[in-house]
Amino acid sequence: MDSEKPSTVYTVQPPQNADIWVVCGDCRRVTRHRALVAVEAFDEVRGEGMMWWTDHLIIQCQGCNHLSFCRQSRSTEDTIETEGGEEQVITTEVYPAVVEGLKKLEDDWRLPHGVRRIYDETYQAVSNNQPILAGIGIRAIVEAVCNEENAAGRNLQNRIDDLQTKSLITPAGAQVLHNLRFMGNAAAHEVKAHTAQELRLALEVVEHLLAGVYIVPQRAEALKKPSTVT
Repeated sequence: MDSEKPSTVYTVQPPQNADIWVVCGDCRRVTRHRALVAVEAFDEVRGEGMMWWTDHLIIQCQGCNHLSFCRQSRSTEDTIETEGGEEQVITTEVYPAVVEGLKKLEDDWRLPHGVRRIYDETYQAVSNNQPILAGIGIRAIVEAVCNEENAAGRNLQNRIDDLQTKSLITPAGAQVLHNLRFMGNAAAHEVKAHTAQELRLALEVVEHLLAGVYIVPQRAEALKKPSTVT
């Protein structure tokens, strides 16, 4: 019999009681989740014995109750040998993508609109394991801060130095930003993908810059306002 093109069959199923251990989008650590809604998609190539299953799940963290979308897929073509015989490999993906331990900057709503938008996109690139875009985004955040603070100079190097002249960053901070500039240049011009650890560290450094230039001063200013509580 000639093989036929796969035809997807969708089936709404009652949630299974099996626990799903994934990184929670709020806790930012691996926690136990429970499926609330489940839809199974089944594909097969008739005549060749190839079959695929994909479970689309709405899951809830059993610690903080945060909701996420989860997709678990398996197939007859992706198996491993175990003591009990062959076992299908289950691939689990969670949306929005999240990295364990990587939390967004607190009070990021205090950032200028343009800076915050680039920070959001860069954070998403790091979370979605897009190293080249993330590297470019790190540099773009530094550029955005320079634009926002009207830093003078013909290039980014000079503008970072001007941030130091204006006492917005320390000499050590300026050197760190120069290193991030090199990282962004390598990503943009050499299409270099930095490691996940390098990007996480770079993002933490940029967040420290954003907090020091925008968030902490605004918090300090708010403390100066007289309290209305009597």
